[in-house]
Amino acid sequence: MYTLFRITLFLVLCPAVLFSQEFDFGKIKSEDFEIDLSSIEDTTAEAVIIKEYAEVNYIYNEQRGFEIVTVTHVLKKILKTTGLEHGDVTIPILIGPSRSKSETVYRVHAMTHNLEKGKVEHTELGKKDIFREELSERVNLLKFSLPEVRIGSIVEYQYTRQTPVNVYNKPRTWYFQHDIPCLWSEIDLVIPSFFTYHTILSGYIPLEKQESKEISYSLPGANMRVNAWHQQFAVKNAPAFKEEPYITTTEDYISKIEFDLSTFRLPNEAEKNFNLTWEDLNKTLIESETWGSKLDRANNFLKDEVQPFLAIEEPMARVEAIYDYLTRTYMWNQEAGLWFNRNLKDIASSQRGSASELNVLATVFFRKCGIEANPAILSTRSHGKINQMFPLLDKFNYTVALVQVNDTKIPIDITEPLLPLTLLPLRCRNGAIFEVTKNGGNFIDLDESAKYHNFEKLEIEIDPTSEKVSGIYEGHKKDYAALKNRKVLHEVGENEFASEIKKLKSDWEVENFEVHNSNDKNESLDIGYEFSWDAPEYNADLIYVSPFLFLQWKDNPFKRRERAFPVDIGYTLFDGTSVTFKTPEGYEIEEVPENANVVLPNKGGRFRYSIAKMNGGVTVNFQCILNKPIYHSQEYPYLKELYSRIIEKQSEMIVFKKKGK
Repeated sequence: MYTLFRITLFLVLCPAVLFSQEFDFGKIKSEDFEIDLSSIEDTTAEAVIIKEYAEVNYIYNEQRGFEIVTVTHVLKKILKTTGLEHGDVTIPILIGPSRSKSETVYRVHAMTHNLEKGKVEHTELGKKDIFREELSERVNLLKFSLPEVRIGSIVEYQYTRQTPVNVYNKPRTWYFQHDIPCLWSEIDLVIPSFFTYHTILSGYIPLEKQESKEISYSLPGANMRVNAWHQQFAVKNAPAFKEEPYITTTEDYISKIEFDLSTFRLPNEAEKNFNLTWEDLNKTLIESETWGSKLDRANNFLKDEVQPFLAIEEPMARVEAIYDYLTRTYMWNQEAGLWFNRNLKDIASSQRGSASELNVLATVFFRKCGIEANPAILSTRSHGKINQMFPLLDKFNYTVALVQVNDTKIPIDITEPLLPLTLLPLRCRNGAIFEVTKNGGNFIDLDESAKYHNFEKLEIEIDPTSEKVSGIYEGHKKDYAALKNRKVLHEVGENEFASEIKKLKSDWEVENFEVHNSNDKNESLDIGYEFSWDAPEYNADLIYVSPFLFLQWKDNPFKRRERAFPVDIGYTLFDGTSVTFKTPEGYEIEEVPENANVVLPNKGGRFRYSIAKMNGGVTVNFQCILNKPIYHSQEYPYLKELYSRIIEKQSEMIVFKKKGK
């Protein structure tokens, strides 16, 4: 027999006692309700997974070929009213053009266990309470709700999924971590040596068990003994995965195991190789009718359209002019995805398309204008990060154009008309991009200096006599900060934009509202207005004023004591504010906050807070600077402390005292 199985792991196999956490269905005793939850350290948990176990085997059927049979068994305890929803179960089923090319789910058993006066009562789910729902042409949902579920219940369910390999050729991803804590999660696989898989572990929780050994067993349906690999992976006491600020997508951080088919080989037959090298992936894209082959066609429909740009001699000026034209002319339909069927002439004619359609068209346009350009593929932040160890096409979902001017390569996306040429949309800032060329592809690192730049200046005057506060606001926004505001301005117009500011400050009167450079994406977006409001509380012997009463950050985005995964902001940041208070007539400065300066290690950033007294007033300067788009988990405590100091300083007051008091 052939023993070709290869496993690629990020962890080293360690000797351990081989044991299974498989458990019998329905065998719940009164002592099983006494669960020690101290190990999960989560008082907010609404439910807990006591055990979950998947057993994966392969069978052979003459009509359906090889099939993957997975038996899943789950045991949960409901801890709070909000956890009652964990008694609802949904199982997705893949549907093909025929029964032999569709998944089946059967042997569904479900039961609720309740402890009543020391006795366990079991309530079984009826077959009539299991429903099937069509989600799409390709996916159905099997749904059921367990009966008699209440706080303290243990819910249990088990089902068998049978998947033809010609429908889905690998074991499904197994998640060790969920939105509630899990005390034990295990997957147990027996994989015949006909199949070899890359096995990809991800997440930040160490395995409690990891075993792999070669065995010989009788393959069901094939009437023969085969060599196989028996593998077990388990995690103990996995905390609930909770969304945190500044992450890409849950899939990049949650603890799970994935499988990707590498080779398939039957005795006396040639091996089918599903492995891709990056060179293979590049070749597949170049030759694809739904992608790269469109680049090499004559595309003469662009002949007249490119003529004006050929007259621009300086290459960078030509690139900028083309970019401005393309972003004005073509509209993104909000769709991502790598592949597309429409030809470029139809896309150009409609002036509308997906990101890949528009940016492949842009690549051709640049080439027609004499600019060296290639397409590049990436995975957006919501789609997940690319692991460069594994050339997997389905991990990519977006195309951009990559132009070269002199020795500089510039990634360009024409879907955001309000962004400068040198900035990709934030959704695209998710690690390196892969350039596709006839001579072989390669990864290109993105510039890490892309910035969110915001500076605000206020001059404020307090008049205790008229019990009014008045002042002037100036805002200067660049790059991603400008994009956010330009989008709103273009959607609603200046008048409505001003109205929105008034709504945020309902007690303000806003006058002389001005916006400059709303259409010039290469310049700072400048916003200015005058404001005033009634403030009877300022007619007192002591006037307490928060310098950031108007622009205060509400709270620290980093609330957890520690964080296992990186803080991925996506850009560097400069956020600055300067607030000048004119000393009210008849008053003097009594007290001001102390200066502060918090510096992150390794020049990672800083928070600077300084106050300067001057004739007739006081000026407060605030700066938050983050020099890195990504901070690793070891840097998290320092980042959290920096934000804590910001919140602390913003609560401090300037005190003006009436003279003679």
